[in-house]
Amino acid sequence: MICGRRLCTRSNRGATLCCRCGLAFCSEACFIAEWHGEHSSACPCADAIRSAVEARRRDGFAERRGAATLAAVALSRAPPSGPPAAERVAAPDAAAAGRTMSED
Repeated sequence: MICGRRLCTRSNRGATLCCRCGLAFCSEACFIAEWHGEHSSACPCADAIRSAVEARRRDGFAERRGAATLAAVALSRAPPSGPPAAERVAAPDAAAAGRTMSED
């Protein structure tokens, strides 16, 4: 598995963390960089992730701040069950047309 960050130079290393949408990343740093770059608008789980981060802050459970809270809410070591990430994450050119990569 390779890292979901487009500019990752460590992609030969096995990806160990998965976003809620199923896209794999080699580290929290790669996830955070990609989230702020493009993934936050392409991820089908972005609204749920933002809501969970805000709920942690509001309820006082955000013991970690900013990027660390985002990573704690969005990432897990095991991929989510369901269709592969390629079917859930819209391709950049397909996003404008409202299609996913599997529909191309």
